[in-house]
Amino acid sequence: MAATLKVYENIQKDLRPTPEKTHYTFNLRDFSKVICGMCLCSKNELTTSDSTLRLWAHELTRVFGDRLINNDDRMWMLNAVTECTRAPFGCSFNTIFAHLDTDKNGKVETLDEYRGLLFGDIYSQFGLPERPYEEIMDKGRLQTSADDALSQYNAFSDKPMDLVLFNFAIEHLLRIGRILK
Repeated sequence: MAATLKVYENIQKDLRPTPEKTHYTFNLRDFSKVICGMCLCSKNELTTSDSTLRLWAHELTRVFGDRLINNDDRMWMLNAVTECTRAPFGCSFNTIFAHLDTDKNGKVETLDEYRGLLFGDIYSQFGLPERPYEEIMDKGRLQTSADDALSQYNAFSDKPMDLVLFNFAIEHLLRIGRILK
C-alpha cells in the first residue's frame, strides 16, 4: 500500500495534465483499481513474495502506465516501479524481474523488456467459473493458448475471424480481458 501511495503521489506531482495530455488526471479511484487488480489473484497463484511484487508492478502499470502516451513518460513509470521495489520492499528489481531480461545484461532497463510482464487468465478453459489470474512467463504457451482460443471461436462462429495473433495483439487482448474481468 505504501509503495502504491508513493507512486500515486509522484505521478500527481511529476506527470501533470497539459493540453497534449489532458487525460493525465489521476485520483484515488486509480489507487483502489491497483488493489482490486491484485485481488484478481488467489493465494494459490501467488506462491512467493516475488510473484506478489510482480503482480503489484503489473497492476500499477495497467492502471497508471497504460494511460501514458510517450516513451519518456513510460520510462518514468518504469523508474518509479524500480525505485518503489527497492525502497519500501527492500528488493532488487533486476533480481525479481530477471526473467524479463532479454538482452542478458543483468538489468531490466528498456520498455520492451518490461512489456513482457503479463498476467492473465488465458491458460484456463473458457466458461469455467474460476479462471486463475496468473503470471504469464512462457510466451510460446501464450501464443498457443491464444491461437487455440481463436480456433475454438472460429469452429463455433457463423462469422469466423481470419486473424494473425502477434505478440502486441495478444498483449492488448490480455489488457482487454483484464478490464472486462
